[in-house]
Order: sequence, then C-alpha cells, then structure tokens
Amino acid sequence: MQAFLNRMKILTKYLLLGTIFILSLSFSNSNPLSESEANLVFNRVVKSVNSIQTMKFTLNNEERIGKSMMKGTQKVSMNVDPFQCHITMIEPGKGEELVYAGKKYDYQAIYEPAGFPYFQIELDPYGPLMRKNNHHTIFDLGYGKMMSILQYHMKAGEYKMTVSEMLRGDKGVYKIEIEFINFKYYNLKIDRVEKLTAFANRLYVNDYMLSELNDIDLGDDLKVGSIIKVPNAYAKKIELYIDKANGLPLSQIVYDEIGVYEKYDFSDLKINISIPEKRFESEMLGKTI
Repeated sequence: MQAFLNRMKILTKYLLLGTIFILSLSFSNSNPLSESEANLVFNRVVKSVNSIQTMKFTLNNEERIGKSMMKGTQKVSMNVDPFQCHITMIEPGKGEELVYAGKKYDYQAIYEPAGFPYFQIELDPYGPLMRKNNHHTIFDLGYGKMMSILQYHMKAGEYKMTVSEMLRGDKGVYKIEIEFINFKYYNLKIDRVEKLTAFANRLYVNDYMLSELNDIDLGDDLKVGSIIKVPNAYAKKIELYIDKANGLPLSQIVYDEIGVYEKYDFSDLKINISIPEKRFESEMLGKTI
C-alpha cells in the first residue's frame, strides 16, 4: 500500500510539472515596456482599430450571467460603416444564422433557425429575445466599442496602464493592462427619461451590468427622479492581448470586483477584405457565398 502511495505522489509531481511546462509554453516570460513605449503601443492599437472597414472573425465569448459564466462561439462577417453584420452560430444553436443590414430590413435583424419553425423571423436588436443572456447588442461587435470605452474612461478617471511583450504560443503579443484605480459604485439620480441602454451608452458603462445591479429590464425607461446604482468606470480592470503583427486584439478580458466579468477571444481574423453585399441579404441565409 505504501509503495502504491509513493508511486501516486511521484505521478502527481510529474503531472504538476507537465501542467506548469504547458502553461509556460502558452505564455512566456513578459518584458515590461516603459511608459512612453506603452503609450505608443496603445495609440497604435487605436489607430489600427480605427482603420478597419470590414472584418471577418471567429468569436469565442464568455459572459457572467448571474453567478455563472456562459460561453458561445460564432463566426462573424461585418461592415463597420454603415453597420451590417452576418452571424453564424457554432455553439449554442449550431447552424443558426442572423443578418442585420440597417434600413434594408427596417432596422430589424433577420434570424434563420437551424430547425423548427423553419422560417425566418424579424427581431428587434434591442429586444428581449436578442438581449437575453447577452451583455451586448450586435452593434458592439468588433473592437470599436471597447476602444471608445477605454478612451473615454482614461480621460475621465485615474488609471494605471502597464504594457509588456510576451509570446502567446508562437505569436508575439503585447499584454495591455488598464486598471481603473478608484473603481466603485455610486447612486445617481435620473434627470431625464431615456432607455437603460441609451443611458449606459452615454456613461460608457455596460447596460447589462446596470440591469442586474438595479433589477431593471434592459428595455425599460428610466424615470425622472429615480435613483440607480452605477459604476464610475466600465470595469475595475481591462486586459488586452494585442497581436504585434497587426496591432489588433486577440483577447479582451474585463474584470469587476468579483473577477472576470466578460471575455472575448478573436481568431481567424481578416480585415478590410471585400465582403459581397449578398452576405447581408436575408435571401442568402443558409446558403454558401
């Protein structure tokens, strides 16, 4: 029996060493940059994001809903301005598709299920069906929303930014950490009637977070004179892993006081490529282009 226990101890030791070795391959030792170098890296990211006209990518997302982290994977094709998008679900809802093309469909999203009821459905992008268990609307796809949030709060409040170089697998990356030092929640008196989402966008915070904090439906109007709890920044800390080759995020990780609030990983990224206009037509849902 003792010999068996000794063998198990040795096996556990090697399994632990193997795990540490694998992790060291995924993220090699980092090399911190100076403040001036860090600012140059961040400015390059902003410039790279602002240069995007079209994008195709695979998105893996994790979002905290209640006390659970919910995961999803989808393939996205999008045009930045005017905003148009096509989404194919990988999981959950494998094979489901959705297209949004602005005025063409009266600003409704057209959804095609992978099974019953076998016909297309018009959905309000801000409505309960599309927002259920989703931190964001489809209009937040890509990188633009996060860059706007960061730039706003970096001007509005005190923060600490650190940037380091590292390898992520075999890819050279910059790890940008932006911590909002005085992150907290406060009570705010509403001075105008507006939708919760519009209010959150005006403050550059997350409407889903406000919905949970205040037990308010995402589609509700805020009432003049009511008091709601809001954060003074989008997050306590935001991490970006930036591809050194193109200056664009591979990952965006958002933390609140509890831990990871949301995480988005981008792969198979192609930017500023020609996307056929048919890609954003409802008639082409379920068809190969």
